[in-house]
Amino acid sequence: MILLANFMNAIASILNVVLNLFEILLILAAVFSWFPQIRYNQGVQMVNTIVDKILAPIRKFMPKYSGFDLAFVIAFILIIFIQAFVVASLFDYAAYLKN
Repeated sequence: MILLANFMNAIASILNVVLNLFEILLILAAVFSWFPQIRYNQGVQMVNTIVDKILAPIRKFMPKYSGFDLAFVIAFILIIFIQAFVVASLFDYAAYLKN
């Protein structure tokens, strides 16, 4: 059981890091959108491409309201939920398996 517990800890840790990276990319994309003159920078284009792939499924269901893109807010809420529920549950279950 200790191997399964360690495996679950590793999966939870990796998932947590990936979700934190998505949060950082979402924040960067939001900040970059305030400066349209840097739109053609390769780094900005890379961040926007990744973020657009994350937000595309959400944007299918969430229309823009008065020019505001609520997909960013929904994405943050989903990331926080996954971290609070899925990642925390994996860590707790791994701790339970070790006992």
